[in-house]
Amino acid sequence: MTAQVLALVLLAACIHATWNTWLKLSGDRLVVMALMGTGWALLAACWLPFLAPVERDAWPYLAVSIVVHLAYTLLLVPAYRL
Repeated sequence: MTAQVLALVLLAACIHATWNTWLKLSGDRLVVMALMGTGWALLAACWLPFLAPVERDAWPYLAVSIVVHLAYTLLLVPAYRL
């Protein structure tokens, strides 16, 4: 594993731990999750001008991925109450 790959893996782990901690400690978890999701979406949207358009055959997979991630997010919020 190269140093770059290791650095990206560690960065991803730190980001994951940080947002889980923010969510766990927040008052209104649904609002915090929505704000974090919006922030990540805006950050990701900055890359759109540099990427190729999504091919037509990929749209159903993209739609399923969106639904699965939305379900995960909506189920994660109440899980922090346990």
